[in-house]
Amino acid sequence: SAWRVNSPKHLIASLFAYTAHPMTNFLTLLMREYKNMQVYTESLGPFATNAYILDWTQAVNVQKRDDIFYAIDAPWGSFAYYKDFAEKNKKTLSTLFLTHSHQDHIGDVAQIVDYFDNIQIVIANNELDFLLLPGSDGLPLAADVPAMKKKHYSKIVPVTIPTSCASHNKLPSLALPTTLKRHTNIPLPTLFHCPGHSTGSICYFFEDSNTLFSGDTIMHGTCGRIDLPGGSKQEMLASLQRIPSTFKGSTLIFSGHGPSTTLAAESTWLSSIEYML
Repeated sequence: SAWRVNSPKHLIASLFAYTAHPMTNFLTLLMREYKNMQVYTESLGPFATNAYILDWTQAVNVQKRDDIFYAIDAPWGSFAYYKDFAEKNKKTLSTLFLTHSHQDHIGDVAQIVDYFDNIQIVIANNELDFLLLPGSDGLPLAADVPAMKKKHYSKIVPVTIPTSCASHNKLPSLALPTTLKRHTNIPLPTLFHCPGHSTGSICYFFEDSNTLFSGDTIMHGTCGRIDLPGGSKQEMLASLQRIPSTFKGSTLIFSGHGPSTTLAAESTWLSSIEYML
């Protein structure tokens, strides 16, 4: 199915995480219907970080639909974005999946958990401290990142990151926490550990729609920075080399910055990634 673009231009954003985009708050709203899942995208904040809404309102062959939606990441400005969507569509945000804990991906988490009563926050357990104490990852804060209130800590669903994994040619999948809510008509993603940009970077894959939310691991024409605290050239190289063996060329990729792409479209530079990092 085709893109529906509500802006006269397609999304233009920084290809590198933590490289400021010259147009702050460049609000481009995109929506794609893909195998009954609608993906809405808005680029927000000083780093043009993508906020994603995942909705199943138009799912076919479903007699009753849950009045909930998912979201990927919480950049500055995303609270208003998610709240507006919830109010207009009479839905609630059930689960916020965080790809990692860098400030431009968690800037509005505190407001989001304060507003949505029954929300759950999914994040890697080895980056949980950075979520609870913004700025503790060693990166100077570019803008205010309010800390979560302690009464909301119970809304966090940490994903266990293994201390080591066997060497193989596919990304290591992660076990879904047993406390994560399941919804009758809405699928949960498969989680993959993709370190390199940060130690606890997670990619979320929805198999039914062949759609990957990759955070700052793989983006259109590039990958996330590896020179920030928690970054690793060796781990990024391993993650990127495993991606083609894990997903199909037709897999649609929504990243933390920049436009969407497919794995096939990124195959040229991925094949020579060892010479690029």
